[in-house]
Amino acid sequence: MVNQLIQKKDRPPIIKLESQVVYETNILVEKKLQDGFTSLDYQRGLKNINSLKVEYDNLAKLYINRDSIGSLVNIDRIKKLTDSLYYQGLQFLDNTLSLVQQLAVTDVGNIVSETGELEGQLESCNDVLKPIITERIAKNKKAMATIKEYNDRIDETLSQAGLCKDSIREIRLELPELLTYKSKDEYDKVVFELNTRIDFAQRVKEAYIKEGI
Repeated sequence: MVNQLIQKKDRPPIIKLESQVVYETNILVEKKLQDGFTSLDYQRGLKNINSLKVEYDNLAKLYINRDSIGSLVNIDRIKKLTDSLYYQGLQFLDNTLSLVQQLAVTDVGNIVSETGELEGQLESCNDVLKPIITERIAKNKKAMATIKEYNDRIDETLSQAGLCKDSIREIRLELPELLTYKSKDEYDKVVFELNTRIDFAQRVKEAYIKEGI
């Protein structure tokens, strides 16, 4: 069995297409997110990964009619753009999962109650204990500030993932209209709307790339 896995010298190297690598990577990330959010019972995360995937998969179904649509718009450009947005959306949700996992192992309620107890002790403690208790209170408040930053960052990454989903959805909603019969004026309006959606999605993608995402 081991020998069968060794690449023979007289054979050309096995090269995976970039699209195949991206597809396999997406599958792994999707499973990681589903399993991770499920184990933490984090419904906001599950809702976001499910809605993002539904929009992307439903758009992919339209590519079955790419021969008829492709004569009207640049399907390859749209697919490349939406593939990139989907990948970026998954990365935002992956960041969300990491943040939620960090918060899950932090007993926020205990920190809050402990801080309250310490502040109550501070009023009646002697001069020896006062600086020690004061320092503990300060550390607890710093921890609470960090927790707030985590929660703010979670809101941010979920919103960014949502923007990726919205961009994919807007394109998906316009494409089917190209396959139905309509007058030239109606057709021109649909093409204009689709190009508007594509331009918006492109700006979203470029903004994230500029941020190094």
